[in-house]
Amino acid sequence: MKPPAGIVLAVFALLVAFALGYGAASFGRGERSSRRTETSASAKNAVSQSGASARSRSPLLTTGSLDPNASPEEIADEINAAMDSPDALDREGRIWDVLKSVRSGNARAIADALRARKGTETRYMVSRVLGLWARQDPRAAIEYAQKLTGNERRNAVLGVLSGWALNDYDGANKWVESLPPGTTKRIARTSLISALAESDPERALEMARNSKIMQGNRFDAGYPIFSKFTRKDPELAAQRAQELPPGQFRYNAIQVVASTWAQQDREAAFQWAQTLTDKRMRQTAMNNVVQFWAQQDFDEAIDWVRKQPSSRERDEMVRNLSYGALNENPENAISLVDLMASHEEQDQMLRNIASNWGQQDATAAVRWANEQTDASVRKVLYEGLINGISADDPQAAVKLAANMPASSTQRNALSSAAYNWAQTDPAGAAQWAARLPVGETRNDVIRNIASNWARTDPISASNWIEKLPQGNARNSAISNVASSWAEIDPAAAADWVKKLPDGDSKNDALSSIAANWARSDPATASRWAAALPDGPGKAQAVGNIAENWAQNDPVTAAQWAAQLTKGEAQNRAMENIANTWSHSDPAAAAEWINRIDADETRKNAIGNLMSNWVDQDSARALSWFSTLPAGKDRDELVGRFSGQLLQNDPKLAMQWAGTIADTDQRNSQLKSLANDWMNVDPTSARQWVGQSDLDSDFKRQLLSRPLP
Repeated sequence: MKPPAGIVLAVFALLVAFALGYGAASFGRGERSSRRTETSASAKNAVSQSGASARSRSPLLTTGSLDPNASPEEIADEINAAMDSPDALDREGRIWDVLKSVRSGNARAIADALRARKGTETRYMVSRVLGLWARQDPRAAIEYAQKLTGNERRNAVLGVLSGWALNDYDGANKWVESLPPGTTKRIARTSLISALAESDPERALEMARNSKIMQGNRFDAGYPIFSKFTRKDPELAAQRAQELPPGQFRYNAIQVVASTWAQQDREAAFQWAQTLTDKRMRQTAMNNVVQFWAQQDFDEAIDWVRKQPSSRERDEMVRNLSYGALNENPENAISLVDLMASHEEQDQMLRNIASNWGQQDATAAVRWANEQTDASVRKVLYEGLINGISADDPQAAVKLAANMPASSTQRNALSSAAYNWAQTDPAGAAQWAARLPVGETRNDVIRNIASNWARTDPISASNWIEKLPQGNARNSAISNVASSWAEIDPAAAADWVKKLPDGDSKNDALSSIAANWARSDPATASRWAAALPDGPGKAQAVGNIAENWAQNDPVTAAQWAAQLTKGEAQNRAMENIANTWSHSDPAAAAEWINRIDADETRKNAIGNLMSNWVDQDSARALSWFSTLPAGKDRDELVGRFSGQLLQNDPKLAMQWAGTIADTDQRNSQLKSLANDWMNVDPTSARQWVGQSDLDSDFKRQLLSRPLP
């Protein structure tokens, strides 16, 4: 595809900038207290001179009405062409115009034609075609979907159910309930609940409770339920969200209620968010309300944010606001940079702004970057710009990056460009990579090309990798190919890896296949892993299957792990299940962990559980932990999670650290916590230290530290 003229001009401008001083500039970090003033002013100048931003460009010409006699292959070609549109609204409109041609008589052939084309996005369109087919002939559509494999099968089933449920919810539900227990049934239930939420959100929420969908990070179910619920009755929706058990589902529900309510009545949503007593819930709700506030009145919202004390919570809010402003107004995003507490956070925001702006209006973005007088700021902006430009013209981005000084910035820029190049021309990208000098940059580039190539043509990607010379680049690329291949056809990926010589690269590849296979078909993946020879590769594979299985069905995953042969593989599986299960239902995970026989495995599982549970519901977590017997393992675990407690409740953290039985370990942990507490709240920390039983030398040293 020919690059837009703006990209060509931008590339030329950046090359001139490199030649005139970027390469010779010193990149040492100096004082940048007035960064926002400079970047904001130059941004306004860049926009005013750019002629028109991407948002005001003339819309792309559409293809017009599709010939009603178009063949399935022609319809698939039209979908492909529509997906190339850089304008999101234009792209979606054109896609729907084409999809109107889908009928029960041609849907199968259209789906086949799309599946024959390369590209993850094109294959995603199959699920949309099947959804339309299912409105007319659901049985034929679901039969087609079930014949597919891996992630493609999962996406196809979801597409069918979304269409089926619109016209025949009871029939779709009956089919779902006829499925055997497992991942497919859980995903299908989620899809149906999402469809039901459109007409009856409260019933959908009750079904979510009964089907245990809430035991996981199910934003795809939570969003339709609570967005519809909030539009109908925001106060009741907020109440229902707060009544949910602690976990990711409740967190997501609060997020949806806040953003949806703010669109209806910002003041009411704002007042509700401030009444939440749970710190994480309140922060989530406030972030979403302020995000909508900024869309209505950016200056007023930011004035409020500026008045808040500097903290991690404010940084998170500013970060979210910058993401929201990127597409609408880069100037607004730039004006937020200096609100971030650290230079690292400021750099990341500038990098994101440059990348996004480079995609919208490369000419204006480049002009803005070149007007910066701080060399370290320009360095960050160029990295972001190259990343953005590479989305449209990766070869031009490679040319730009090659003219940068050798540094981590250049390495990241080349890696990003290689990733995008491999989406459109993997063979050309591979030829370029082969000419790079040996080193970490070349390794990164090869890894990125391998990942993308294998998603569309795993055979060619694997043949290329096998011809590479032995070394780090080849070893890491093998794992990347295996991972991407497993997203399409895990069994074929496993057959390829089986033929590789034993070693770390093979073990890593087995681990990657296991993770992807378990997401789509954990039962088959577990049987495959059981047949692997004992060793590190099998242990890694089993551990990854356990982790991914537990995300969807922790009870079945735990039952499977209990039947494994005792050893490294079983230990890793149980520890991973405990970690994953504790995110969705820590109380159930705790009950299961108590039944683990192996002492070391049980201790590590408890450590994983407490690490997650303390953040979600510290009162229940600590209540359960207090029932555990005293001893060395308990002391070690208290040392692990007391540091987490310090972030939200320092006095409680010190109280628990004081329960460590071993004197030396207890004093060491208390001193470490006191030091950390002094960095965030020196007044309260000094008061506690002064009244503590810690040794006088330590107390004198800590209390003499000057206040910040």
